[in-house]
Amino acid sequence: MADEHTITACLVSFAQQNGFVDLQLKNGPLYHPNILKAGKRFFAPDAQLAEARVTFDTGGEPENKPFVMIVLYDQELHGTKECPYLALKLVNKDKIVNLGKEHYMDVIKSVECVLAKIQPAKDNAHTCGAEEKRSK
Repeated sequence: MADEHTITACLVSFAQQNGFVDLQLKNGPLYHPNILKAGKRFFAPDAQLAEARVTFDTGGEPENKPFVMIVLYDQELHGTKECPYLALKLVNKDKIVNLGKEHYMDVIKSVECVLAKIQPAKDNAHTCGAEEKRSK
């Protein structure tokens, strides 16, 4: 059995690399540091990554249940045009599944929510409906 598996995530960025991307995740429980480590390759080497989670009422599997979109972003660049946002779809609270074209609007809604609800790092004020986890 391999130590990692590949899922399709979506990178929202004004840079040349954007759109659907392959992401290597470690097999086993989904821990916050493992998600950050997997997504790190899509950000600058010195990026201070944070994770926000946006809950959707329907669209998960099976049977159209609620799901969560995990959005990774650089805390220092958040809110600027230079900031990339990496989205992953979490279903059943413990399984990250592939994103496809049919999920693109959910990805964009998630990024828009993060932009609207989480203040840029310079303000240090978080009046957020999205749940945020910062790297240390």
